Formats: sequence, C-alpha cells, structure tokens
Amino acid sequence: MALSEWIDELRRGGLAWLLDRRRKPASPGAYLARRQRRRLLALGGVAAALVLVILGTVQYARRRPGNAASGVPSIVVLPFVNLSGDPDQDYFADGLTEEIQGALAQIPGLRVIGRTTSFALRGRTGDFRELARQLGLTSVLEGSVRRSGSRLRVSAQIVDAREGFQLWSQTFDREAGDVLAVQDEIGRAVASALELKLLPPGRGSGSARPVDPEVYNQYLLARRFLAPSDLDGFVRAAAASEKAISLAPGFAPAWATLAAASAGISDYVEAPDEIESNRKRAISAAARAIELDPRLAEAYATRAQLLAQATWDWEAAGEDFDRAHALAPGDADILRKEGAWLLAPQGRLSEAIQLLRRATELDPLSVSAWNSLGLLQVAAGQGDEGELSLRRAAEIDPENDYARQGLGVRQLLSGRPEAALAETNRCSPGLWRLRGAALAEHDLGHVREARTALEELTAQFAFPSPYQIAEVHAWRGDADQAFAWLEKAMVARDPGLLLLAWDPLLARIRGDSRMAAMQRRMNLNPG
Repeated sequence: MALSEWIDELRRGGLAWLLDRRRKPASPGAYLARRQRRRLLALGGVAAALVLVILGTVQYARRRPGNAASGVPSIVVLPFVNLSGDPDQDYFADGLTEEIQGALAQIPGLRVIGRTTSFALRGRTGDFRELARQLGLTSVLEGSVRRSGSRLRVSAQIVDAREGFQLWSQTFDREAGDVLAVQDEIGRAVASALELKLLPPGRGSGSARPVDPEVYNQYLLARRFLAPSDLDGFVRAAAASEKAISLAPGFAPAWATLAAASAGISDYVEAPDEIESNRKRAISAAARAIELDPRLAEAYATRAQLLAQATWDWEAAGEDFDRAHALAPGDADILRKEGAWLLAPQGRLSEAIQLLRRATELDPLSVSAWNSLGLLQVAAGQGDEGELSLRRAAEIDPENDYARQGLGVRQLLSGRPEAALAETNRCSPGLWRLRGAALAEHDLGHVREARTALEELTAQFAFPSPYQIAEVHAWRGDADQAFAWLEKAMVARDPGLLLLAWDPLLARIRGDSRMAAMQRRMNLNPG
C-alpha cells in the first residue's frame, strides 16, 4: 500500500478525530521539535546552503576544547536512493538508512555522523574530499534500494572520503523478508573495511531472522511518522506500530516505536488522564521491547527519558541511559537526551555540557543539541560560548524560536533588556514571544506592557505551560506567585520542571525554603 493511501485509510478509521485536533503542544520541547522539523524539511531544497552551514558548524566545534580526537575512524551514511520509481516508497529507503546508521553507532571506536546532518546531505555525490576534511570523515557509505513485489535489491558501497577510492561494494538481491540480514551484512562490511571490531550477530537476539515484509513495512512507516515530531505523526506512528505488533507480537523494534509514539502523544494531549495513560503505555512498550531484544538501545533511551520526565526516578533513568550508551556509543541523540534529561536536571551541568558538545560533533546540524548546549552554557556562566551555540542553532534554523528565547535570556542576564526584547520579537507569536516580552518589558520598567504580556501569557498558556509562567513571576521577584505556578507544574508533571535545578530565571527564588522542598519532591538533592 502506498504511503498516501495508508494515511487516507487511517483518517477514515477511528483515529481521524485525533489526527484532526490542532492543540498547542504541551511542552516547549514539543513546540521546538515541530518547528525544527518543518524548517529542516523546507531546507531540503537548498542542500548547498546547508553544506556551508555544516562546514561552519564543524569549524566552530573544532575550535572548542574537548572536541573529537582527530584520526578516529568516522563515517557518514548518505540517504539511500529510492529506485522503485514511486516517491511513496521514499520512507523505505530512508528507514533503511536510519537502521544502518543505528547499527553502525554500535561499533566501538567508530564516529558516525548523526541523522540530521546525514539527511541534510541528501543527493550529495562525487568528490567527498572537502566534506571529509571539514567533517573529519574517513569514509562515506552510500547506496540505493529497489523494491519490486516480494523482491528487494540493495546496492551499497563504502568510499574512502579522503582519497576517493572504493573500499567495498556489493549488491544484494533478496526476498523482502531478508532485509534485516542485509542490514546486518552492510554493518559488518563497514566494520571489516575500516578494520574495526565486528558487530555481534544481528542487532539483538535473533533480529537478523527473516521478517514478514508487511511487519517491517509498518515499522518503517512508524519510523517515518515519528520524524515530524508532531501530534499527527505520533498518532500515525502509534497506529503503524500497533499494526506491526498485531502481525508479529515478538518484533521488538515495533514496540520501541510504539513507546516513542506514545511518549510523544503524551506531550500534546491536555487531559491529565490522557497524559498519564500515554506515559504508562510508553513505559510498558519500552519494557516489552527490551524484554524481546535487550540490545535495542533506542528502547532504553525512550524509557530513560520517561523515567526522568514523568516519575523522577533518576537512578533507574541513569541505568537505562548507561545501557543505551553502552549499546550505541556513537548515537548523538542518546548523548543529547542523557545530557539534557538526566544530568542537567540533577545539576550536573559540566557533565551535561560535555555530552552535548559530543552530540554536536556527531550531528553538527542537530538544532536540539545546539539549543540544549547553549542554554546550559549560559546557565553555567559560560555566556559567550552559550551565545555562540544558540546563534549556531538559529543559523541552522532561522525559525527556531527556542534558540531566540535562549538568546533573550542571555541578554537579560547580561543586563541588556533592549537586546532581549529584540530577540523575543523575532519569535513567532505565542509562548516564547509572550514570555520574553513579560521578562524584558519588566526589566525596561515598562509596567503596563509587562503586565499585558504576562496576562496574555497566563490566559493562553496556563495549560500546557505553567512552568514558563512561574519563570516570569520568579524573575519579577514575586515568590508566592512563582511557587503557586510551580505547584501547578508539579501536578501536571510539566517537563519544564527538569530545568528547576539550573534555570537562571529562577535565581531570585532559589534561596527560598520552598525551592529545596520542591526539589526533594522531585527526588533531587537541593544541594
């Protein structure tokens, strides 16, 4: 079934009511992810400009201390070309690319360029030497995939990026059900060609066995629908995952995508019981994926993020992140999540910054990684570096409101409210513009404007963003109102609470005994 036909079928079914809901995202992270994805999709038609951004980003990263060591074997997996003659089959080629990336990230000693940067290089061919020099690449993996009926043809080659010669190439003509075995063979070929430790057989227990083509098809659809990071995508990803599971209950990757989709839905729905039920389903699905395949790094990472965000079980979340990192040491997204969702909330800013720097080196176009790094650097007193990181995020994605609001905070902390307001006014109308205006207008002494912005922020975002309202009251020195809104955030388990230990906007209430009590409720050491 073509992708467009599958979506039409889904809309005709019982999930149409949820597909057509247009709610405000229930957290700043969800809001950012939606806008980031839309911008990156728009940038797909200007690959040359993106390459310039990549090169500039890597040059900046390499000027900083703690960057990746030179000489480490490294590879970028270019998006596989869909030769099926049907654009609706692009998701299959993209899914194959991501699966191979995930497998390579498990090879010790191999630096794998992350997904965002890899997919920005779609269509890149020919001489890779300049790109290799700037990205520190030693090799490139490229290929194509053609599906015809029950047959599958995958062609792949590894090119020495510095010299341009071919290290390995092979074409696989197989039944569609053998796709996991083909992925495994390509991963082993990369390890062998680069003289690295070979992968263990399969991604996990029996994962390279033949799989029903329709099961794998639904799984890749779920992966595709997860990419936009919006409510529609999460709902469709959940439906595709459930269909795969109904056909093959023992297929662990589908449980992992169900976990990710359910977690995403919980970030958008508004009713507390819907939030809780989706979080529980996500944790349960991740646990099932791990039970079926203990080597599935993404399942550990998803569960770890939920344990941190929803249950504040830092020890269990840490164990899951440790396991995910051990299984996929080269996965930039796992590094980002561990830094932003586990270490930073516990006040371990220097460790978090180190991981996030590594994430930006592996995936130079990851707006999320640059945003998180920049905000933590600002909070840690590294204002100049933090500003550079946030401006890098804004350069990659000019519509990135999260970077703009971070730059606004940087200007506030530096005593430049006019500049903060200018950054705020570059945000799209909504959460960040209103919060930024309420903060900056207060510091400018514009009482009426500051009050109006706060009133509008409260009217529009009491749910789903009570934490941001608390930030404004805290910055104004209104401790009672700040803690009243923080209490609302506690009840809603607002993800913004994970900033509690380090948020510079809370500095004026940090010495209040209520802050220490709130941190203890979150199982955090108030220090």
